Amino acid sequence: GKIVSTTPLTYLVGQVFALPSDHEAYRYSFMIVDEQRMAHLFPETEEAFAALHSLEQDIHFFAADLADNTLHGYGVQVLENTYDFQSLELWRHVVPETERILSVAFRMPEDKVYTQIKVLGDRRILYKYVNPNTLFLVTGDAHAGENAGLTCSVIDSVSGTVLHHEHLKNALGPVSTVMSEN
Repeated sequence: GKIVSTTPLTYLVGQVFALPSDHEAYRYSFMIVDEQRMAHLFPETEEAFAALHSLEQDIHFFAADLADNTLHGYGVQVLENTYDFQSLELWRHVVPETERILSVAFRMPEDKVYTQIKVLGDRRILYKYVNPNTLFLVTGDAHAGENAGLTCSVIDSVSGTVLHHEHLKNALGPVSTVMSEN
């Protein structure tokens, strides 16, 4: 491809999110979160800003802090007269001191749900839980001893609610995780 333009950034990039949009004017807009958890719109256009401002209440993201052993959930708030947004911590999931975060996975936004039901062998219907805002957290014992194991949690990334929690005894890392509709 050909480079059409370049824009120098005045901040260090922490995370990048493609913003949901079907409108042609801001189809390729991104929210860039810097290391101070400030959110920036890219590219900085009036149309993209207006669209992002209308989605302000629906934009949520999370970050795993391996040093503090915590998972943080954030929302965004518009800063007046700028193309920047302040991130607001909405929830915090603190992992017990005896464990450490091994892996975090989430569903990709473009991952489609092909069917919301599963027909069982006896012709009953099982409805799937299809919340697009779930993430999968795996923690493990920091000092593997007689209580060694892995803890798996499914968490709602908007509210921070633990939807499911399971401890697997005698399981050890390393762990690789993927979350997808099945």
